[in-house]
This record gives sequence, C-alpha cells and structure tokens, in this order.
Amino acid sequence: MIRGFWQSRLAAGGIFAAMAGVAVFVWVRDQGMPVYIPLLATVLLLALGAVSGKLAGNILANHLNAKCLALLHIKLDPAAFLAAYEPVPPRLDPASQSYAVACAYLADGYAAAGEYQKAMAALCPSFAGKKGGEDLSLKGLYYNNLAAYRLGSEDAAGAAEALGELEKVVEQCRTAKPEFAKNMAANLRFYRNWQACLAGTKVEGEWLAAELPKAPYQLRRLELLKVLALYELKKGRLGRAREHLEALQRFAGKTCYGPWAEQALAALPPRG
Repeated sequence: MIRGFWQSRLAAGGIFAAMAGVAVFVWVRDQGMPVYIPLLATVLLLALGAVSGKLAGNILANHLNAKCLALLHIKLDPAAFLAAYEPVPPRLDPASQSYAVACAYLADGYAAAGEYQKAMAALCPSFAGKKGGEDLSLKGLYYNNLAAYRLGSEDAAGAAEALGELEKVVEQCRTAKPEFAKNMAANLRFYRNWQACLAGTKVEGEWLAAELPKAPYQLRRLELLKVLALYELKKGRLGRAREHLEALQRFAGKTCYGPWAEQALAALPPRG
C-alpha cells in the first residue's frame, strides 16, 4: 500500500535517501582505506535503508488507510471518504493484492453514497495476481460485494447471478479456508434473505432480527435495518416497519440510508 499515499512514499524514500547520504559520508571519511571497507559499509547502509524505508512506509500507509476507512465505517461519511480515497487505487500496481482490496474499499464508499453503478464499476474482477491462478479470498470478496450492490440497486436478476457465484466460492473454500467460508456463508444467507424480501418470497424474519445486535460493523447494521424495514412493510406490520425506519434514519450518518428511510417514512400513514 506504500504507493497509495504520498506520505508513505515520502517516508520510504526519505529513509533510503538518508542512508544513501550516510554512505557518501563513509566514502569521504574512509578515503585512503582499502576500497572494500567503504564498499561493504555502503552495501549494508543501502540495504538497511531499503528495508527500514519499506517497513516505515508500510506502517504509515496502513495507518493512513485505516484513517480513511474510519471516515466511512465510523463517521459514516462516504463523501469525505471518497474525496480522500479515490486517488489511492490508481496509484497501486493492478497486479497486486493491495489494488484489488483498495478497489473493494472504494466500491464500498460509492455504495454507501448510493452510487451503486459506480460501486460495481470500481470493483476489481478476476484477480489472479502476479503468479496467476485464482485467489479465492479475493474472488469471494468480489462476488460478495457485487451481490450487495446489486441488491442495493434492486437488480434482482444480477443479484441472483452474483449470489450463485458466491455460493460456488463458499463451497470451494469449505476445506481450504474454513473460517473464510463460514463468514461468506453468513453473508450469503443474509443476501438470500434480502433477495427474498425484494421478490416477496419467504424471509427468515426472526433470523434477521437476531442478527441485528450481532452486526460486525455499522454499514452491515444499516443494511439489516433496511431489509428488516422492507420485510415488515411487505408483511403489512407498519408499526414495526416504522421502528426500523426510524432507527435507520437515526444511525445512518451521511450515508444513503438516511434519505431512503426518510422517504419510506413519509410514505407511511400518520400515526394513529
């Protein structure tokens, strides 16, 4: 991720340049000595500069990445996140894992802003990496996110296709990556219920309600509240729907869920 942020590139380059400066000083100081002495010192200093620069750059890049993600996941401000993060993926090597992950982060920002087409376009499909071959974790991430964005945009046919692919990844990972498969299977179950809710078929309402307090992050909580509101609206239980919509409006921050909840509440009859 070093290349994604100018501060981390500066830190890595600065440390290497400092070590190169020390190497020059060694040559000046050791004039008249056998050549192998300053030469060996130079090699060691430059190697130290490269390693320590990369380490410092990675630490700083991870810190800056986490700081950007906090704008989205903690402050729930997709506009601020996108302003800070849009330049990051283009700076990364398209053949790197970091690029695929950064694209997924950026896509989540677009989705939280309600820009689902941009979110889908931002994803990095068919990631193979420099060594070739499929990376099942990134493939799962791709179809997981694609399914969520298509459901968010109420593209039922597209969501069904993405969920079918995600299910295949889950089955492939059950032995090789059991923990990843478990997490993706939970997401798959949620998305299947969201899909059923949009289609008007049977929904696991009690399971969705039980998942709400266990939501692992705030954006998932907002998704659950939206689906629960849709479920109660289709059931005709307007009081329960209103509760979920009011909670959604209260916790939505600056995401697209706030305006969606406001519009849905406005369509409900006045309280009796």
